[in-house]
Amino acid sequence: MRKPSTVPVSKAPLSRKISRLIDVALRCRDQGEQQTATARPRAVKELAGKIGVGYQSLAYYLSARNNVPAYILPAICTALNDFAPLNALEHVAGRVAFPIPSDLSGGPNKANVMRIQKLIKEVGEALEALSDTLADGIVEEHEVETTTKELRDVVRECLSLEHWLVERYAADRAKRPRAKSA
Repeated sequence: MRKPSTVPVSKAPLSRKISRLIDVALRCRDQGEQQTATARPRAVKELAGKIGVGYQSLAYYLSARNNVPAYILPAICTALNDFAPLNALEHVAGRVAFPIPSDLSGGPNKANVMRIQKLIKEVGEALEALSDTLADGIVEEHEVETTTKELRDVVRECLSLEHWLVERYAADRAKRPRAKSA
């Protein structure tokens, strides 16, 4: 028989935050459904089935008992279509992630030229917002929210174009005839 621990087990603050974000995503997903005593357990069972872990394990991860393992976090976020828990983890690591774009394909067509034009426009808007924020020498809360949104839009577009460029290079490289060796 296992000896009871004298030290109370507590989740790390980050793990509590991640569990809370997952719980919020579960509740938001089932808002149309009336909140009953069986609604959350049913949602957790459904999520556990989607990500391939046991219901009780997932329930423990989301409770105060166990930390959510990092290896199942991407699957949880994908299944819930809510990446806030993963964003919280990346924020602590000092990183920012964006989804890989699926709408950039092919060569220099009209849609891709439009994306580049959109990036140029967003850079201008972000720089204007940053200039307005810094103009009076004081940064206020509403300015931070507006400016960071503009800057994130630029970063998102840059990453999107970077991904497109790498994919384009791989596709073009595959099309090239191989040089004959002597």
